[in-house]
Amino acid sequence: MKRTNLPYSPKLKTKPLSTNPKKSKDSQLEFRRQLRKEMTCAELRMWYWLRAKRFKNLKFRRQHRIGPYIVDYYCRELGLVLEIDGDVHAVEKQLEKDRIRTQFLRERGLTVVRYSNNDVRLNLGSVLHDLFEITEAMRGHPLPTLSLKRERGILKSPLF
Repeated sequence: MKRTNLPYSPKLKTKPLSTNPKKSKDSQLEFRRQLRKEMTCAELRMWYWLRAKRFKNLKFRRQHRIGPYIVDYYCRELGLVLEIDGDVHAVEKQLEKDRIRTQFLRERGLTVVRYSNNDVRLNLGSVLHDLFEITEAMRGHPLPTLSLKRERGILKSPLF
């Protein structure tokens, strides 16, 4: 059977889910599965580096439910929410929804970090470096004095 993917719709992610627990639990699970199958190019690139503890041995979950919202990536160990925003997030109406969503997450003690799709697609190295610094600060570790260190004659980056 051939699987066809529906076009990705960023509007779906910001819509609060149903408050009916019986109905919402099954529909939320199915909806999160659909979002995982229909990731944007930027989300796929970021997921490559976050999955399987590739980034600083931190476990990230994708399309994770927190309250009535589904976040792109979530690291429980640090209480970090990572959002990859498309062009639709520049619209005034969507900015207000994002502000409410961010406030909801921060009230629960979570740190919310947002990057644009363009930043992830065009400047992934800078995004990962920025995320590295944020996670180091959250862990309370000082940053290394050198960005690259030499091990057995090979330069290794502390990011990977």
